[in-house]
Amino acid sequence: MITLIRVFGKEIIQNLRNVKAMVLMVLFPIILILILGTALSGFIDQASEFKNIDIIYTSPSNGSLAQAFKGFITKGGEMGFKFTEAQSVPEAVDRVENGNYTCFISVDENGLEIYENDEDELKAQLVEGVLGTFLQRYKAISQIALVNPLAVGTIMNDQSNPNFVKLSTLGELRQPKALDYYAVTMLTLIILYSSMTGAHAINDEKTAKTMNRLLSAPVKKYEVLMGKILGALVITSLQVLVVILISRFLLKAYWGNQLGIISLLLASEIIMAVSLGIGVGFVVRNEMAILNFLIPLMAFFGGSYIPLEGLGKTMLLVSNFSPVRWVNKAIFAVIYSNDYSSVAQAIIINLCLASIFVGIASFTFRKEAI
Repeated sequence: MITLIRVFGKEIIQNLRNVKAMVLMVLFPIILILILGTALSGFIDQASEFKNIDIIYTSPSNGSLAQAFKGFITKGGEMGFKFTEAQSVPEAVDRVENGNYTCFISVDENGLEIYENDEDELKAQLVEGVLGTFLQRYKAISQIALVNPLAVGTIMNDQSNPNFVKLSTLGELRQPKALDYYAVTMLTLIILYSSMTGAHAINDEKTAKTMNRLLSAPVKKYEVLMGKILGALVITSLQVLVVILISRFLLKAYWGNQLGIISLLLASEIIMAVSLGIGVGFVVRNEMAILNFLIPLMAFFGGSYIPLEGLGKTMLLVSNFSPVRWVNKAIFAVIYSNDYSSVAQAIIINLCLASIFVGIASFTFRKEAI
């Protein structure tokens, strides 16, 4: 434990002394947010509007949920959603798969099912968020009906409190503008560059000729690795915090109300990136060249530079191999749809990759020691 603390402290002090690198890691994403958020505002802002969101649905039942869904169609139509009723489920699914509709909603008395078009992911997430709000309202009314059926009619007809039964929150839902989009994606991009912090932690030891001392010293090798990882994690977290504060309060980028969940996602990516740098630093000599190749590749397929929706199914399929893609997807789902279904998946992917990279570093460390 003493070795871990000493290595951790040494990494913190060494990184804080490198003021130039610290400042660049903060200024770089802020500048990119401003440049890309301005240059591509027309493209992204237009894509994020409510219009051109086509929804196909089937509702063969005449039960209470189907009747409530008709009100959802009316309110959604007022906001710009376009609803088309299909004759059968296979027909509707086929039209979504062909890209004619953003999503398909199947309604029956057992509930709702939504099938999304992967190429219109941002719009599909918007529909999913709106649909979630509708279901919450419907369940509230249903519970009241079980306790006091006579009160339902009063509530439904009470014009003094229309917000209780109407989808008034539809107008408040938002999609990311260009500045909002790049505030997230440039932050996850710069986190990838923290892999260089991890690589430098190993390279500096080799340059200062202290690596051999560590190899021969009677210390636990895993404590050395953990100390370096934790040191890089704290430094990168400080830089990320500064970028979030500047983008939120100065640039007015929208980060939603779940910064705790978003912080967990970002922390998992930091752990993955730092572990990647340390793993590469142990395995290859020219680690910076390797990282400078891998980082832009992972960022591109993660949607850091431009949204991947609309670039084809092949592109979306390949993008699944980028951990940044899962982080960005989860963050946008949390911010704009209150959807937490992708959070655990993104964190697990990052931690599993981190375990692999740390395992490689640990194996190489022990091999060199022998």
